Parts: sequence; C-alpha cells; structure tokens
Amino acid sequence: MALKYTEKKTNTTTKNENKRKETANEETKETKTTNRRKRRITWFNPPCSKNVSSNIGKKFFDLLNSCFPPNHKLHKIINKNTVKLSYSCTPNITNHQQPE
Repeated sequence: MALKYTEKKTNTTTKNENKRKETANEETKETKTTNRRKRRITWFNPPCSKNVSSNIGKKFFDLLNSCFPPNHKLHKIINKNTVKLSYSCTPNITNHQQPE
C-alpha cells in the first residue's frame, strides 16, 4: 500500500511541476512584450521672439553636429536623434485670464 501512495505522489508532483513551468513560460512571454525600453529624449525649448529672424533650430542642430561629432564620447547621448526641438510660441498665461 505504501508503494501505491508514493507512485501517486510522484505522478501528481510531476503534473504540478509541468503546470508551473507552463505558467512560468506564459508569464515570461507576456513580460517580454510589455517591457520595452523608452527612448531618452532631451528637449531644447527656446523662447519665442518675433525679433529673431534667423532659423534657431537649424543653427542649434549645426552647433550640435560641430560640438559633438561622431567620434566624441558624448555623441551617443547628445545627437540629432536624442535631442528634440520645440518652440515656445505661447504668450504669457496672464494675458489669457478674463477679468471678473
């Protein structure tokens, strides 16, 4: 009778181990698709001025290319693909408030 008990016990443990392995595989498949690396983007946001007639964006990216050439050690962090340009074109918020 002891022999039957141990046989049943080993059969159930192998079934449980297989189920654990299957669920572990499913969990790793789900986490592989959800854990994506975000790009590290640095934003350059110059203030907007109507007095400036030159193309600030082009001059800024030319400056990036001249200061951080491909052989520079910081080129990996600071280049045209990791630095984005956004103009601040909105006026001061106090001009938009309605008097009460």
